[in-house]
Amino acid sequence: AVGCKLKFSCSYLQLPALFQCDENVMEYNDTQKYFKYCGSASRKVHEPLLSDSGHLKVTFKSRAFA
Repeated sequence: AVGCKLKFSCSYLQLPALFQCDENVMEYNDTQKYFKYCGSASRKVHEPLLSDSGHLKVTFKSRAFA
C-alpha cells in the first residue's frame, strides 16, 4: 500500500493540567487512515485539513464525562 506516516507533537488543556505528548502518529494509505495520539480515549479526530500555508491542521473534538 502506498501512503505516508506523520509523527507529531500536541498539547491540550484539560483542567487542571496542560498535557503535552510527543508520541502521536497519523498514517494514511490507499485503504485506510490511522490515528494514535494523546487523549485518544476522550477525543475524536475531525478530518485533517491542509491549510493555505501548506501546514497540516488537525482539529480534535472533546467529549465531556460527567
